[in-house]
Amino acid sequence: MSADPAAAEREARKALEKTPNDARALLNLGKALRAQGRDAEAAESERKSIAASTRDARHRRVAEAMRAGKTIEANQLLQRLVEENGEDVLALMLFGSQASKGRQYELADQLLSRAVALAPADPNARFAMADHQVRTKRFEDALATLAALPDEMRKSEGAQSLEAECLGELGRVKEQLVLLRDIAASSANPLQYNLRIGHALRTLGRQEEAGKAYRAVIAQIPAEGTSWWSLANLKTTKFTEADIAAMRAGLDHPTAPVENRIRLNFALGKAYEDRKDAANAFRHYDEGNRLRRSIAPYDPGAISTWVDACIATFTAEFFAGLSQGGDPSNQPIFVIGMQRSGSTLVEQILASHPKVEGTSELNELRFIVEAIHQQKPVALEKAMAALSPDERRQFGARYLETTAIHRRTDRPRFTDKMPNNWLHVALIRSILPNARVIDVRRNPMDCCFSNWKQLYARGLDHSNALETMGQFYADYVRLMRHYDAALPGFVHRVIYEELVADVESETRRLLDYLGLEFDPACLQFHSTERPVLTISAGQVREPINRKGIDAWHPFERYLEPLKAALGPVIQEWRI
Repeated sequence: MSADPAAAEREARKALEKTPNDARALLNLGKALRAQGRDAEAAESERKSIAASTRDARHRRVAEAMRAGKTIEANQLLQRLVEENGEDVLALMLFGSQASKGRQYELADQLLSRAVALAPADPNARFAMADHQVRTKRFEDALATLAALPDEMRKSEGAQSLEAECLGELGRVKEQLVLLRDIAASSANPLQYNLRIGHALRTLGRQEEAGKAYRAVIAQIPAEGTSWWSLANLKTTKFTEADIAAMRAGLDHPTAPVENRIRLNFALGKAYEDRKDAANAFRHYDEGNRLRRSIAPYDPGAISTWVDACIATFTAEFFAGLSQGGDPSNQPIFVIGMQRSGSTLVEQILASHPKVEGTSELNELRFIVEAIHQQKPVALEKAMAALSPDERRQFGARYLETTAIHRRTDRPRFTDKMPNNWLHVALIRSILPNARVIDVRRNPMDCCFSNWKQLYARGLDHSNALETMGQFYADYVRLMRHYDAALPGFVHRVIYEELVADVESETRRLLDYLGLEFDPACLQFHSTERPVLTISAGQVREPINRKGIDAWHPFERYLEPLKAALGPVIQEWRI
């Protein structure tokens, strides 16, 4: 195409006289018009280019393959289309979306960015980019992309639904709730939004209203498992005989999807546990976990191997050599450990201090881990150990920059309560040497049993079996014990049972470690108003209590596989 926009326009129009529906010529015309400032005409030409592509036989084959679930075939066809014509907007868009769904995020970025650049006025390309940005946890970017959509599409149900998801993930839950209610009011299928409204209300601590939202769905679809499990997950619902009968009927439905049966089994487990019927409770929890394993198999060897590698690599000598590098900020407070260990309680106590902002379980450290792995094509622990002082400083600064989107106040310190960051204590020390790390630990029998009977939305597949849950906990203790020796004083440990027994003394000890003065507000943590995005959202709004201590005892006869997996950690978990 000519470098002169007017000449390029003439060339494109001449080509279109011969072939009016030539997608490439239409796109070239759009680029030429846009270069002349004729944006409206350019947008129309870009739209016609994409429409012409949909009529192409090869694009139709892609659509047929995708409809048939033949992902590999569809991706191969799309790859060939993009290789032959790097300006095929439709192929770029579809291939980018497929790459994003397949977790090929860097490739998806390249493809979708190219599609948006070629057809900046095409709403579908921008929507595909926003969807990808949500999938990669770039929620602020996704909001900006959605805001750039034309009014009609920006106000569409799909775009508003995606916007609501972003708001929730960014902790702007009150705004999310307003938007979800608006969408539900005009949607042809409001029930799906009642579920999300319930989740938002639960996050805000409005448990009773959340329960009503879930019940509204059940009233229309009595066997809907997500609503039953969401009710159970409030931890305050008292299920009636009629509730139990409805859930059991849902299990007996001959065409019930496995995901629905999983949720119903976990909800029934909670219902029977509340009735102190350990046998039936265990039976349903066990069946729910068996079904989970059938669709989400887990290999515990990967974590054990990683722990071995960290112990061998990140020695006392390694840390002694980190005299320089990393970002010097002391803002981050990492709260780590197992899920269901009391970490949300510790975060809520800290968030009640006037100098600490509670955020949520942030993914930013994981993204840095992935970036390091891509940057250095060697074993991950070796890539981390090989970071130069300047690289460590850059990654520390990147962490602070990317976590800033989760900040809502000007408080000088903030929490990052991603429990599995225990896997990357060495990286935290390397890139943020003045950060603080709090390891919240709970009795392994209570902690592991609580995880095993908790249905997580995604990931955490180690909790699907008592054996793998026990091994995961044992590996965690093994690695943290190593860091206690190799990096003495860097990690502060809070024992959940000791915190419950003497909250003031343990809170004072915690604040001393952080270099903060004691504030009485920390003892009134249950009165602190803030969105809590974890499953403990309701529990941290109650005064301190012993409800979760020794909850495993009624089930002891069933827990021998857990005891065997934990081994000596059962007795030695505090050290």
